[in-house]
Amino acid sequence: MHETSLKYCTPYTLKNRGRREVRPRPSSIEISVPATAPTPTAVPSATPTGVITVTEKQLADKNANGEVVIKSEINMSELVLPGNAAQLLAGAAITLEANNLEITIPATVLASLTQQLPADEAGKSKISLTAKPLARSEADAMLAKAGSQAGAQLTAGAEILDFTLSMTTEAGKTVTLSQFQQPITISFAVDPSADASLLGIYYVTDDGKLQYIGGKLENGRLTASINHFSSYAMLEYNKAFTDLPSSHWSAQTVKELAAKQLIQGVSADRFNPG
Repeated sequence: MHETSLKYCTPYTLKNRGRREVRPRPSSIEISVPATAPTPTAVPSATPTGVITVTEKQLADKNANGEVVIKSEINMSELVLPGNAAQLLAGAAITLEANNLEITIPATVLASLTQQLPADEAGKSKISLTAKPLARSEADAMLAKAGSQAGAQLTAGAEILDFTLSMTTEAGKTVTLSQFQQPITISFAVDPSADASLLGIYYVTDDGKLQYIGGKLENGRLTASINHFSSYAMLEYNKAFTDLPSSHWSAQTVKELAAKQLIQGVSADRFNPG
């Protein structure tokens, strides 16, 4: 804080013959006021890392339905569980409700992963489920390629996520599980402005092709069950055929069926309605 400086002039005596002495008052005070300091800008809080770690105690705390539900307000990029998670869940599922994703993992899936390690190593290991978002440039390139192959306009309703499930021992040995006998459920929040009739959850293959997985819309969320991990996206799939104008009575129905990959047309841009 700056100090305010005050400056006074020295008093003096003025003498005039035949007149009384005049003692003027001190001169006016000169005040030096510093310029107003700018209002400091609030420093934003640190961005969450996206890593959510679940303890053994949390896994043992089941709700009235016998489920374990973990809630977080951040975007999840990794979920870390203790190596004995399957044992602690005792057959129950674990659900994570994060800002960007909801995912439910059956205990049997974690048990299958755990069985890949000796019991003495598994108990001291860490289970990691990652949901790595694709970089914007990579996601745009992937959607452009997939849209070109399908002859459709694709709009991402959420980040495209690349999922992995692994277990790492204290010694650094890692095992992974990519196929599941019992499905994992993933769910995304739906933008109210999106065309829900054309929305779906898609598996994105390495060569850029799309495979429709499904999607049940309920309470503003689109949910689907998956049996393997890879890259998944919630997309609005808008396919138009040059020989089927929007005024045609079946145009909207054909769009919806095409979005679910139930019809393909005779080519990328022709439906041949007959």
